[in-house]
Amino acid sequence: ITDASGAEVKPVSDETGSAYSIETKKQEGVPEEIAKEVDVLGNAKKWSLFMSRDMEFSTMSPMLLKDSYQYEVARKYATGVDITFTSPHTLKNPPFTDEKVTNFVQITPECFSVDISFVKHMSVGLGKAVDDAMNDRFFYVKVKEGEETGWKLAGMKEIVEHE
Repeated sequence: ITDASGAEVKPVSDETGSAYSIETKKQEGVPEEIAKEVDVLGNAKKWSLFMSRDMEFSTMSPMLLKDSYQYEVARKYATGVDITFTSPHTLKNPPFTDEKVTNFVQITPECFSVDISFVKHMSVGLGKAVDDAMNDRFFYVKVKEGEETGWKLAGMKEIVEHE
């Protein structure tokens, strides 16, 4: 068994011997060759801005893998009733702080995950400060066909830390 880089890895079995796992190598940031092709932090901010109605679906959607679960979530949000309940607000300056890009894992040559966190700062209503924290694992796949060529966001999963 080899990992995405071709290095041999030893599988570890569970107590019953019926399930196996392998250790994946994590890097703190996105490797330079991938970072040249996709701005994962910028895409996470676009998603956040879309969710607070600061960015249109048409502007944000090109970063998404068409017909993926994440794409459908965004499309349904953009065209559904829920988006109309977004509170009017103003982004503070700077709008984002505490930005972190960590735990990059190359799953295959065409797939990786990376953890991204930050805090988005807004003023709602008559100036009430609201801080919206994001802490998600983003999953990307590399598409090699037509206009969709490049790294596309296929899924996101919130990271919930238990104490």
